[in-house]
Amino acid sequence: MKDGWLAAVSHVAEVYNDSPLAERSGDFLRLVAVISWLFAMNSDHCSTEKKVARFMGEEVHDARLQILGEDEVLDQPDIQTDPAFEEAQEEMVKSVGGPSVWDALSHGEKALKTAMIIKNALISLGESAYASSSEEDKRLLDFYIWVGCGCHKDANSVKGGNSSMIEWWDKNGIPGPVPLANRDNRRILDNAAENGNPATSAEELAHNATTCGGVKAADIAGAIFHHKDDKKGQGSTFTFWFENEGIPLTFPNTSSVRYGSHCEAASVLMEYHDAFLRFLEYVRDAKDRRRFSNMEKNLYTALKCNATLALYGQAITHPYMREICRKANRHTNMLDLGPLHKKVEEHIQRISDNPDILLSQTATYATGALDGLKWERPGAVTAILAMKGSLPHLSALISAFFSRALETWKHFTTEFTPGGIIDGATDCEKELAWVPATNDANESILGVLRQFMRYHPNASLALFNAQMKYQRNGTQEWEEKYVEEEDYKYVMNRVRTGESTGADKNRKKKLILAQIGKVERERAARKKAQRKKKERNAMLAKVDLIFDKDVIDGLKGQKLTDQIAAFALAGAPLPMAKDRKIADDKRKAIKDVIDKFISGDWSLKDPQEEDSSTEEEDDDSEDPDN
Repeated sequence: MKDGWLAAVSHVAEVYNDSPLAERSGDFLRLVAVISWLFAMNSDHCSTEKKVARFMGEEVHDARLQILGEDEVLDQPDIQTDPAFEEAQEEMVKSVGGPSVWDALSHGEKALKTAMIIKNALISLGESAYASSSEEDKRLLDFYIWVGCGCHKDANSVKGGNSSMIEWWDKNGIPGPVPLANRDNRRILDNAAENGNPATSAEELAHNATTCGGVKAADIAGAIFHHKDDKKGQGSTFTFWFENEGIPLTFPNTSSVRYGSHCEAASVLMEYHDAFLRFLEYVRDAKDRRRFSNMEKNLYTALKCNATLALYGQAITHPYMREICRKANRHTNMLDLGPLHKKVEEHIQRISDNPDILLSQTATYATGALDGLKWERPGAVTAILAMKGSLPHLSALISAFFSRALETWKHFTTEFTPGGIIDGATDCEKELAWVPATNDANESILGVLRQFMRYHPNASLALFNAQMKYQRNGTQEWEEKYVEEEDYKYVMNRVRTGESTGADKNRKKKLILAQIGKVERERAARKKAQRKKKERNAMLAKVDLIFDKDVIDGLKGQKLTDQIAAFALAGAPLPMAKDRKIADDKRKAIKDVIDKFISGDWSLKDPQEEDSSTEEEDDDSEDPDN
């Protein structure tokens, strides 16, 4: 992806430098100069994006050193700068295999490597100049910031809180929300409940794959009431029915996973709780067989569990999103929002410590909402407080949800850590590295692209990008000021040339070739892992299983590890690896499965079965529709 950024900037520089406008102005773009002007990047928080930002930071630093080196070449006599070029030349010749190999290179290869020699020499000279620079100049040369999108910060904190809420039920031994199994897993779990026998491996897999709680319920509700494919779900029926009830409502688009959509969906489900139950009953009774689909049944039985998610949305998500997304703040610099993110952290902590801020009969938005402004959906809060008596664990769940949400929030706001680069940046530096508070410039445009391609299926991505840039970048005003007739001709010729060379087709070809290459690498890695597993299994098959507990008590080190692995290969129902990390846990696990073997709870499995199962692995597939 770093190469993609560099290629895009290089293409812009090439197009501009060849234009009549550049010739008239006498100003030309250099790739190294453009890169050196980059002071910040923003993205979501996935490791790939952060890795790209880190690599781009290295490119930026090298570009600034290279420009410093160029200044040194201009300012210093040759006798002082020539050694750097000679050293870079020696290093390059050595790296390719020596003088004989260098002499055998083609003219093109030598030209490419000579360019690298010059770049490396300039960077070396730049490093020397950097070392003698003032601390203020060094700070500016080093100044580069990555910052995460605000919307992603909130979305991840909700995800963290929801996971804690789900874990709370198991930790406290209390039956939690109803499992929301998909169609196939529902059959397996229902059969298991009916026969009452010990769970089979298929039943355990079905149970482990089944989730529950507010986020899952909101997902299902979005798929039923506002599906991203307007040919699926209840769509217009939902809208017409609720309008007839005097409730003009568009359900939040959880089907496309919009920011804050799950908290908003939970609030809507709480505010109009009874109406949603009646609507689902209407959908059921309108069918010939008067039955819920599996998804409808899941949602009908789940409309008891969304209160915590809804309250987090009202207290945190909506106020925070209002602050970073409202039109008046579109020109707000994310780097200035450290105090806002600290305020969010403190408010989440207060509610985690004292859920009554949201739950007491005297609770108001003045103290409950992050910004002290009116609830986004007052009806949802009123409905939740009215249901509080039937939700005995609500206070504890809110504390658990907000506690984990706080941990997640801190994890995703580390760029604002006191004493960090943003915290220590001057106003001038922050303005120099201006970053929007959200990544909407990229994220929100995807929906526009989907709609555009629906109505213009033969249009190219280049055409869509050109139109969006023209609309968003104030191109018309700039065009009226600077562009002349010869510039229009140049642009049209460039476009025709690109179309004639199949630029869009080549782009698609590169994408699929990259994907094919990724698949091939993954296949090779799987085959290698399977081969290693088969070799290890062959070794473990030769290990004699020990059923004498006294001997097991004396095992340690590799012999104990091999015994555990051999029992696992033989089909023993051992606890998960995380539960048998130390030697005593391993010994206890082996002695437990020995007891189960003697009682007939399991039998030895032929190691050849394990070998055959690794010959070919089925690809993971998505669960069938709920």
